[in-house]
Amino acid sequence: MFTRILFAVIIFFQGFNSVAQKQSVQAYIELYKEIAMQEMRDFGVPASITLAQGLLESGSGNSRLAVEGNNHFGIKCKKEWTGCTIKEDDDDLQECFRCYPSANDSYKDHSRFLKENVRYSKLFTLSKDDYRSWSQGLRDCGYATNPRYPQLLIGTIERNRLGRFDSIVLQGYDPFNEIPTVKEVVAMTIVNNNIPITVAKAGQQVPDIAKENQMGEWQIYKYNDLKKGAIINPGDVLYLKPKKRKASVAEHVVKPGETMWIISQEYGIKIKHLYKKNKMESGTQAKAGETLHLQHKGEMPDTGIVKITKIIPAVVVNEIEKATEIPVVAEGPVKHVVKQGETLYGISRQYSISVETIKEANNLVSDNIYMGMVLLIGAGNVKAQIPVEVQEPLAVWHIVESGETLYGIAKLHHVNVNDITSINNLSGTNLTVGQKLRIK
Repeated sequence: MFTRILFAVIIFFQGFNSVAQKQSVQAYIELYKEIAMQEMRDFGVPASITLAQGLLESGSGNSRLAVEGNNHFGIKCKKEWTGCTIKEDDDDLQECFRCYPSANDSYKDHSRFLKENVRYSKLFTLSKDDYRSWSQGLRDCGYATNPRYPQLLIGTIERNRLGRFDSIVLQGYDPFNEIPTVKEVVAMTIVNNNIPITVAKAGQQVPDIAKENQMGEWQIYKYNDLKKGAIINPGDVLYLKPKKRKASVAEHVVKPGETMWIISQEYGIKIKHLYKKNKMESGTQAKAGETLHLQHKGEMPDTGIVKITKIIPAVVVNEIEKATEIPVVAEGPVKHVVKQGETLYGISRQYSISVETIKEANNLVSDNIYMGMVLLIGAGNVKAQIPVEVQEPLAVWHIVESGETLYGIAKLHHVNVNDITSINNLSGTNLTVGQKLRIK
């Protein structure tokens, strides 16, 4: 009980910090993932759904409702509400929303709102690890009027790998257990692509997981396409049987920061078959936005190598192998995606800087890194031995639908109303159905 109270106090006071500076998506997830997992244990709402709704409805904790009213889920007053209230424009001007003493109370009220309302009863017949059905179910039950709400939730969950928190809870993890213990038996078998999996707990490495599941260490390494001695992290999904030649879905659109290994783990497909189906050279990476085939071989892509959109300074190269022969000087920080088997020492040698410089730039407290991790390299000139990819920001557009307001659209895309009016040269707040607005 003391642990729960202490965590609630931390959440309460950390709410004041968000007033001073905008909170990032990752900071929001780190701050509220434990309470979301606890709500899943107490009420049965998937942690991934709770976090995704919190991110969308509160703009990562930066909305006025969240900052001033601790309302992270946009829940309106309704006639049964007797607590404090806060007014905000939504579908109508100055609508009544609930406010709470702390964000912790908002999370609990969100769980009760779904659990105790007969309107949402069918949600609790769904599997707790099926966030896609939950996302669609929320829309069908009337939680949101936006027809794209399920896609927005699913995109948020998959982009930030929030499903891993559902798996952690389903394995019996209790974030508020005052005396954490390592279970001697696996509480529950979780399956992905019809393959049993386990979720790494804090402090566990491959030898621990092999022992817990009465397996050889070599099996864990082999089944998960890992090199011997590879470091794993809490929340990593590991397969206990060989992965398959194809996934249960046909395609995957690559998200920023994703590696071929991360994608192979997400869908339970052997990495060598993932490369073959997409006619890519082993060891290369797909670029963000590219569609990968997970069941059948696709057409030959333009290249199996990550495309170089801009080199600083301009150096024309066609392959990464050629580029490694030409040191490139970047006039600012370089992002390095950690590859399998890499160490901080090896990366520091590659960029001719010290290990401590990398650790300081990325706020690392140890030398442990993991495949797919994005590291910021250098604050000034860095002699990079690989080409630097600079992607121009893509424009984001929104087509106005019936009943939508500028405030609602701004809230949906996590921007300010002034940003939308400025970029679109709007003189007022009146919108017309079908109007095309540029968001970013």
